[in-house]
Amino acid sequence: MTKADWLASESAPNDYPMEVISGTFLYPGEDHGLYVPDGKTVHHGWGYPVSTHVVGPDQKPLPDRLRITYYSYLEDQFYRGEFELPYESIVQMVNEGYPNHKTPPATMYYDELTVGMAPGGSVAVWLVGIGKTTEIFFGKAEPIDYDWEKYWSDAFMSDHPKPREQYFEKALGLYLTPEQRKRLETEGIPFDKWERMRTHYHWQPEFFRMAGPDSPGTINYLNGELYHLRYPLSEEDAAKPRPLPKRMSFHSGKYLFIIHFDEDEMLDVFEKMAEGDNPLYLDIAPGIPRAETAIRVRNQEDEHIDLEKFTVEEIN
Repeated sequence: MTKADWLASESAPNDYPMEVISGTFLYPGEDHGLYVPDGKTVHHGWGYPVSTHVVGPDQKPLPDRLRITYYSYLEDQFYRGEFELPYESIVQMVNEGYPNHKTPPATMYYDELTVGMAPGGSVAVWLVGIGKTTEIFFGKAEPIDYDWEKYWSDAFMSDHPKPREQYFEKALGLYLTPEQRKRLETEGIPFDKWERMRTHYHWQPEFFRMAGPDSPGTINYLNGELYHLRYPLSEEDAAKPRPLPKRMSFHSGKYLFIIHFDEDEMLDVFEKMAEGDNPLYLDIAPGIPRAETAIRVRNQEDEHIDLEKFTVEEIN
């Protein structure tokens, strides 16, 4: 077994709170391993680690399986799954590390495995390091019946469980705005969304109106990954398909821009515009004030769709 210094964490989408009932990254050939932090409502963003518990020796075996049971609040549904993880890839990636964005680059190392839980049983696992997050697994857990009294006793240390219907109703009020709740009631939960967010497209950013980034930009992607892109892109980077951006930050001259894209709009627009391996362009025209920033998705024939739901942080 290959050992490394690593920790375990958990993640869930912003608008769909989850709770780990029990979870373990299992060591090769063993029925035990490093537990996934539990007992906390998680809704901080897909791919964003939440809890880390420093336990056991620094050097631990890397896992080859994941066992997870979790509760999806807005579905009022429990899920369970046991998955094979790509052990050889994990070992190679952890041992080799990755270059950071500095010049000359230094080698950084992954030090965390994060499990993501989403509606419909979607489960993802990422390797996480400083400035880089890489998806290594995606699968589906099965819906299960789970003893409500046991859940309540384990989670709240109480032998007097709140009626399940009341708990579900309270969760809706706590974690959804009235607008989100209305949308949930009319449109339902988009169970295929987390698989759609994994699609890679041949796209690259192009900048207009102001100078392009004069320092490496950080991009959080819809599939939970994170890494830097240097602009202008190298020939190798330009040829690579990549997930769609969720958050992008960059400097243009003395100004810092932090753009938040709307997940559903990005999925809909790119699915409409994509055709085979033909490249797409994310045209970004930064503006000062930042509310004047304009963004569109364009193909090689200059057909385009303007994005309307993104936001740009106003930073002094």
